[in-house]
Amino acid sequence: MHQQQQQQHSQQQPQKHSQQQQQQQQQQQHPQQQKQQQHSQQQQQQQHSQQHSQQQQQQQQQHSQQHSQQQQQQQQQQQQQQQQQLTRIERQTDPAQHHPPAAAAAAPPAAPAPAAAAAAAAAAAAAAEGVGVGVGVVGVDTATAAATPAAAAAATAAQQQQQLQQQQQQQRHHHHQQQQHHHHHQQQQQQQQQQVRRSSRRRGRDSSSSSSSSRVAAETAAVAAACAAVAVAAAAAAEATWIAAFAAAAAAAPSTAAATPAAAAATAAPSTASPPPPTTAAAAAAAAAAAAAAKIP
Repeated sequence: MHQQQQQQHSQQQPQKHSQQQQQQQQQQQHPQQQKQQQHSQQQQQQQHSQQHSQQQQQQQQQHSQQHSQQQQQQQQQQQQQQQQQLTRIERQTDPAQHHPPAAAAAAPPAAPAPAAAAAAAAAAAAAAEGVGVGVGVVGVDTATAAATPAAAAAATAAQQQQQLQQQQQQQRHHHHQQQQHHHHHQQQQQQQQQQVRRSSRRRGRDSSSSSSSSRVAAETAAVAAACAAVAVAAAAAAEATWIAAFAAAAAAAPSTAAATPAAAAATAAPSTASPPPPTTAAAAAAAAAAAAAAKIP
């Protein structure tokens, strides 16, 4: 019986120890796997956010470039049309092209015959004064008629120049607005990038705190396992001491049986008899110790 109990105890101890080691290894490996998974998830999220921000930047830059190119082309076309209109108006209102000079209009006709010349001289002498006044009035009218188209052309040219200046001012204002919009867009992109960086840093801190907490949990689990191993060893030692006490009690049983008749004879003897030998007292003490050990669970 004693050998069988010792064999069972020796077989159970390695099995318990191996099971505890496996549990400790599993507990240590589980936080490491969680940490690796969290790190990979953080990397994937950072890559996705960076790709999204880059795509947004490219799309916005392309849109702004296309819009500015279209506006420049429209402005150039408008300027060309206005210049063409100005040249047409100048050509139409130029008096040198549509009205001959006053010298050519006032040129005298061919010389008449002598009789006609005499008659003409008389007529000229008769009405010299009236004819002079009429010629002066006609000259003033022709000068006024020649000056009117030039003034109209100058007025139209001034209006065209004012329109050009207004368009240029509008273009400058629009270009300034585009620059402000682009600057504002850049600021928004920078803010988005800063937010992404802050979120990644927070995730890293959270992961580090979770990893530290997992480490603390693993350490506490290891300490608990060590305490359990110590408790198991203490139980094994107590069991070994109990087995040793039981063996000692079993070995002391024959001496106790031999000492019992001697103790009966000593009690039957008169009071003047000598006390029992020391071997009998030792046997009685051993029997009491065996009985006390048998009561231990």
